[in-house]
Amino acid sequence: MKNISIKKQFIFIIGLAFLVQLIILVTFLLFSQYQYYKDSTKLAYRQEIKTNKDKVRREVEQLHSIIGYEIKKNKQEVKRKTRRRVYEAYDIAWSIFNRYKNEKSLHEIKNMIITALRDIRFFNGRGYYFIDSLEGEVIMYPVRPSQEGESYLNLTDVEGKPVVQAFIDTVKNNYEGYVKYKTFIPENRSVSSKASYNKISFVKFFEPFNWIIGTGDYAYGNIKELKENVINIIDSKRYGENGYFFAYNYSGECLNLPPDRDKEQINMIDYTNSKGTPVIKKALEIAKNGGGFMTWYYKSLSDNKSIKKIGYIQGIDELGMFYGTGVYVDEISSSFKKLQEEYKNITFSNSLVILFTLLIAYGVIYLLTRNLAKRLGKDIDMVADAFDVSLKDDRLIPENITRMSELSSLIKSFNTTLGEKHLFNRIAKEKERQFTSLFEKSAEPMLIINKDGIVDCNLSAVEFLGYKLKREILKHPAFISPEKQPYGRNSFESYNEIIDEIYRKKGSKKFEWVHLKSDGMPVHTSTVLAFIEPQNFILCTWRDITKRVEAERALAYEKNKLSAMLQSIKDAVVIVDLDCNVVYTNNAFTKITGLSGDEALGKNFDNLLSFYELNSGKAEIFSTKNVLHSGKSYSNLNGLKIIDKQGVERIVSKVITPIRQDGERLTGVVVVLRDVTDNVIFQQKKSKFASLQSIAVFTGSMAHEFNNILTGILTNTYLAKQHCHNERAAEFITKIEQSVFQATKTTNNLLQYTQTGTLRKNTANIYEIVKDISDVVFSDSRITVNIDKSTELWDVDIDKVKISQVFNSIFLNAKQSVKDSAAGRVDVKISNVFMNKSNGYDLKEGKYLCVDITDNGTGVPRDIREKIFEPYFTTRKNNNGVGLFHARNIVVNHGGKMILSSEKNKGSTFSVFLPAFDDYFLSAGDMKPSDRDSSLRFMIVDDNVYDRESLKNVLEFLGYSVMSVAGYSEASKLIRAGECYEFIIAALCSDNGMNFEDFLYSEKPFLEGSTVIIAVEKPEEDYIQSVKNDEKIAALIHKPFKMGELERIIKTVKQ
Repeated sequence: MKNISIKKQFIFIIGLAFLVQLIILVTFLLFSQYQYYKDSTKLAYRQEIKTNKDKVRREVEQLHSIIGYEIKKNKQEVKRKTRRRVYEAYDIAWSIFNRYKNEKSLHEIKNMIITALRDIRFFNGRGYYFIDSLEGEVIMYPVRPSQEGESYLNLTDVEGKPVVQAFIDTVKNNYEGYVKYKTFIPENRSVSSKASYNKISFVKFFEPFNWIIGTGDYAYGNIKELKENVINIIDSKRYGENGYFFAYNYSGECLNLPPDRDKEQINMIDYTNSKGTPVIKKALEIAKNGGGFMTWYYKSLSDNKSIKKIGYIQGIDELGMFYGTGVYVDEISSSFKKLQEEYKNITFSNSLVILFTLLIAYGVIYLLTRNLAKRLGKDIDMVADAFDVSLKDDRLIPENITRMSELSSLIKSFNTTLGEKHLFNRIAKEKERQFTSLFEKSAEPMLIINKDGIVDCNLSAVEFLGYKLKREILKHPAFISPEKQPYGRNSFESYNEIIDEIYRKKGSKKFEWVHLKSDGMPVHTSTVLAFIEPQNFILCTWRDITKRVEAERALAYEKNKLSAMLQSIKDAVVIVDLDCNVVYTNNAFTKITGLSGDEALGKNFDNLLSFYELNSGKAEIFSTKNVLHSGKSYSNLNGLKIIDKQGVERIVSKVITPIRQDGERLTGVVVVLRDVTDNVIFQQKKSKFASLQSIAVFTGSMAHEFNNILTGILTNTYLAKQHCHNERAAEFITKIEQSVFQATKTTNNLLQYTQTGTLRKNTANIYEIVKDISDVVFSDSRITVNIDKSTELWDVDIDKVKISQVFNSIFLNAKQSVKDSAAGRVDVKISNVFMNKSNGYDLKEGKYLCVDITDNGTGVPRDIREKIFEPYFTTRKNNNGVGLFHARNIVVNHGGKMILSSEKNKGSTFSVFLPAFDDYFLSAGDMKPSDRDSSLRFMIVDDNVYDRESLKNVLEFLGYSVMSVAGYSEASKLIRAGECYEFIIAALCSDNGMNFEDFLYSEKPFLEGSTVIIAVEKPEEDYIQSVKNDEKIAALIHKPFKMGELERIIKTVKQ
């Protein structure tokens, strides 16, 4: 390879470097000049635009000041005139009052004042006087005299301000004053409040009659005249050569446009320019928002072309109009072109001067560099010869052979390096001797390894593996190791990878390895490999960790066993460290809280979950931090509310226990949460059910007492009706009787509500019940209800009231599910079905009536279909959750079944099966009446003297012989004494421990020829069930007694 002179290289490199710098500098300076030219012209253009924008804004603001002064002057004039007019009216009223106060009544004086002021008009017919009282009554209102005498106290303006109240407050506080409010101009009463205008009224207090006398006018007087004045001001304003102002109404009507007068008085709200911009709408929006600049395209006055224009818009809200002006952008550009040419010439001149100056500088630097290179070459040759002599003789170089400081420094460094080399050689020999001694005498096993295997080792390594000679282990480490390491890798491959990695990185590595002793027993080692330079080998040390590994395995086994146990329990277990951070959770924690282990680990437990007290709903103040601070356990077994990740509310018990190491040092806490939601809800339901039972007992007791009162009222009403010979009075008594019957139904319903045992059955047509209930439930709904029934339905033997409750609950459920939509639909199908023995519904064989009620509502999710029949279960607010529970119980008590089939978001079907009834009995109405037999004798047994005596009076009135007694004991004496009674009407009571059943069976042998009628308050009384089928029992009659029912029973028994 050809050698190159340092001198030539130096000159070439210096010259090239300066040339590159020169080119970069020239380029930068030329670019700077260009950028200066560009920025200057852009700045000048922007300044020109800003100047013109300031000009148009200034012109608009000057015009706005003129218009504002005109409006203000108008407003002040209106206030002055209204005040003067009210003073005139006030003087008239005082004059009349003083003139006639001693001659005429106050009423006459009032009328004289009203007459004097009523027809006065001013303000070009707009102005009139009004008079109000301090109570808000209209005394005089000339434009609406029909409203005089009415109260205007609640009268408000278009913005809701109480106007008359403002009049009253003003005169009460100051006797007189101005009141501002908003109203419509008469011709604008059909438009919105945006077309309203400010109005000013002046009111003054007239003390003699507590009157408010006043008048008012629009705040700016005649709005139309004011607008015309403002438009004339705008039209007359000019500036510059072609500057003019335009004006428009807020509705878009053009009011002033000097260059295009044809468009004036035309609505241009929908006008768009050549670019499609709705110019007027855009300007109107700016005006309503307080005014501002606007850019648009408009035809030029000189060549009629569409040119960009910049203007300023200002609104006059008081008059509902806006105005503005603008300048054409091309006019700004023409004045800017001359300035642009000047900047261009200056930039070109500066660029030529810079280029010429840099070329001269390059020539001067080149000559200086050439001279320096000659001197440098001479000294370099001298130093090179000195280096050759020093390397050959191994001696130092004199530092004064050159005058250049750089070369002197190079010689000095060379001499230093040469001395260090001699010192290093001596130190290296000493270190090698020390390492050999340490290696051989070390108590720890040490080995020297290269890529082929173990090349040397100390005696400790030989003894560690149980060998006798070094050569027995001088082989590849894999040969003194098991075939595979505990983690599954092949020992030979794994060790080669580790050795290659250390040689590649020239570093060290620590790892665990299993070797085999001479007897084949494995030994676990902590192995450290370190690369040694410059010898290029690896130093290896072993440390026996077999006992530690065995202990770790035992600990891991115990840990896995504990973890399996914790994961299997139902209680949530959380372990928290001293910083309150979660370090462990089991599976139950995820089930209870909805949080996975990954979401909880490392998080602060106190911030992870919120616990609330059951009764107060307040946040629990005790936390894991308190337990860590106090070192004492904490528990809350009554229950705390939490809300899991899915938003489900749960109730849990909570126990926090400290964890201590060696029984002393606190290392954390364990938190145990148990889901007690079902237990708490059960207890709540149990408590609620007990409360409802108490209410039911109280309701039944009150209904019983009320029934006793109704019995007396009904029987005495019947007697009064029989003795009454006045037809009008008889009608009133009949109405009283009807009201008592209605009250009787109410008390019977209450008694039935408080009892769920025996049913009060009657033969009924199920279609009529379903139809009546559906009409009531869906009367205020848009839901369509269709009822389909077989042509002839079997009758059913049912308790109508309770079965009505069943269908009422089902229809209400359907109504809530459909949500009152026009698309809502409820289909009812009633049909006769016969169930055989294998019907699949667990019903007895026989005839049944089936009612299928289907809606197209939201349906019932599968997981809660059975729960909806549980007491107090509900998914809706303001619902007690007992409707469907009672409904199914009622159906089951009738011997039927109630079934739900549903699909989410498609609807539900409730199927009700009720046993059919074959009616072969004659009703009381079908029997022929017979004349009363006065020979019949009655015994009445009742502990309620009022009921007993009332019934006795009625029966005696009917011509029967009657004996009344207070208890079973007295009745028994009379019967056993030989007294014979055809009818015994016995109420259910208790007499010295004797109940009705005891009385019946003890006196049965003496009741030959006697018939017993049981008087009951509610048909569900359980203790009559065992005797109601006895041959002596003719019928049951319900209190309060209905005479028609009693007579039908007597006639039926006689027949």
